[in-house]
Amino acid sequence: MTRRTNAIAAIVAEVSIYEKIHSIIVNNKVMKYEELLQSINTILQAHSLSCSHLALTAIKTILTLECEILVQLTEAHIEIQYWRFLPTLMALFGAQTRMSAWERTLQSKENSNFHCKHNAVTVLIIFDSRGMKDSEPD
Repeated sequence: MTRRTNAIAAIVAEVSIYEKIHSIIVNNKVMKYEELLQSINTILQAHSLSCSHLALTAIKTILTLECEILVQLTEAHIEIQYWRFLPTLMALFGAQTRMSAWERTLQSKENSNFHCKHNAVTVLIIFDSRGMKDSEPD
């Protein structure tokens, strides 16, 4: 398999997890969180090296963070079922930390896009104002 195919397979596997969760919830079935955790860990381990190309780094980062967040939330749910509060709190803290990291990566991309667009608009305004000064009568 090529690197792109591995990345796509990882995304498809993650989407299938979401579809499985959705179908269980819609059909009012009992969710087996241990099996869910095992399948998420399988995806995480199987595709941790799949996106090794430099162009796929962003996809690998997002996929890894998303899987780690799902693992932490699932572990928190399993722990709270057994009334283990400290491990639950630690898993929730881990999920929140990874969500913050994910948010920072998204914000940095948005800020860089904003700055690029802002710089382009500034250059256009400067050229436009210079052109207007040149066209003014002396």
